[in-house]
Amino acid sequence: LLFVLLAPLLAIIMINSLIAAQYEGVMYPGVSIAGNDVSGLSFRQAYDKLASVPAQRSYTVKVADKVFETTSSDLGADYDIEATVRLAYSVGRQSGLPLMGIFSTRDDGQVGYSYSVDNKRLQTFTTSLVQSVGRPPQNAQVSVQNGNITVSADSAGVQVNRYEIM
Repeated sequence: LLFVLLAPLLAIIMINSLIAAQYEGVMYPGVSIAGNDVSGLSFRQAYDKLASVPAQRSYTVKVADKVFETTSSDLGADYDIEATVRLAYSVGRQSGLPLMGIFSTRDDGQVGYSYSVDNKRLQTFTTSLVQSVGRPPQNAQVSVQNGNITVSADSAGVQVNRYEIM
């Protein structure tokens, strides 16, 4: 009777030990970084794989009737490959049981890039955007030319809220 009770527990302990040994120092299966599969790769291999992928992204920003082309660098975003790989390596390792960790990669296995933002570069971009899109309001004007009175209508101004962009 004791064996019947202990056998499933021993099997779980054995499976967990095998999984822990097999995936020691490598990513769990099902782990990917921004769409790049890193399952079974060591930290160095995953780092090298990400370093070979161009991290610079291009963006099209449309405000009112103007279109701006920019890059992640212009926006102040710098990708941290080492932190990204560390995050990917931690996927599934939060639980004390490797078996549970492997199951959790189905839901948590996709991670994005870790990055920092240089607020000064971001502010430079948003300032240029705000300045090029906005226009001041115009008051109505009345003018007299050759005895004829001409009235030009007022026009509303356009202003972009810088804080809504950031």
